[in-house]
Amino acid sequence: NKDVIMNIRFVLADGTFVAGGDYFLPEGIQNMSILEQYVPEGYEMMESGDFTVTAGGQEDITVEKISEDVIMKIRFVTVDGEFVAGGDYFLPEGIQNFEILEQYLPEGFKLMEFGDFFVTDGGKEDVTVEEIKSTIPVNVRYWDTVNNTQVGESFTITVDADATSVNTSTFKDIPAGYELVWEGDLQINDGWVWVEVRPVEAETKTVGLNYWDVINNQQVAEGSVTVAADATMVNTSTFKDIPEGYELVWEGDLQINDGWVWVEV
Repeated sequence: NKDVIMNIRFVLADGTFVAGGDYFLPEGIQNMSILEQYVPEGYEMMESGDFTVTAGGQEDITVEKISEDVIMKIRFVTVDGEFVAGGDYFLPEGIQNFEILEQYLPEGFKLMEFGDFFVTDGGKEDVTVEEIKSTIPVNVRYWDTVNNTQVGESFTITVDADATSVNTSTFKDIPAGYELVWEGDLQINDGWVWVEVRPVEAETKTVGLNYWDVINNQQVAEGSVTVAADATMVNTSTFKDIPEGYELVWEGDLQINDGWVWVEV
């Protein structure tokens, strides 16, 4: 292949011009690697694969500045600005993610900064950290204060090692049909939290019973029965006041209509 003159522009990812010019290149399909010798000093080529070399043609080649390590002062501080640790560190110059500082974190602390920061030679950055608290297991027992008995199985939760109490808002598995006697902070005693619960009193309603003699087509008597507030049916097995000398025509569930049940006898 004969050499032809082609214009090559080395640019950043955002299109900013870095360097370039007219170069003698072998005509035809070529690999980007033939341009390595022309990449501006301090930069590296971000392009790979092939491109077509043509006489008088032009090609933009993306490059990126090679990060150099510089010395920067990093101070690890708490959220209120209290100094924990720090010093001068070799860091890659330019925009970097806070994750590069993980290796320098003081023992027992975790990074509270996220995103990017700018590394400059001789610069300084305060980085917020937080102490990692150790934890301990605590056993939890639900106790029915009405029937004086344990409800369900005991279970374990994890709390900070220096915790002396547990807030009831952390309990998401209160036994069905029960409610907390106390809400708020409960004391931890010998690794246990005693959670007092009581049965939830179900809401009820009274339903009238109209006993109807289907033979003589007349009312025989009235009665009543207590049912759950959301009940829509009543089972005849709950009727304890069936009129003497009569028997039920139907047994099973009967519909509640406007607070009454029509009981055929």
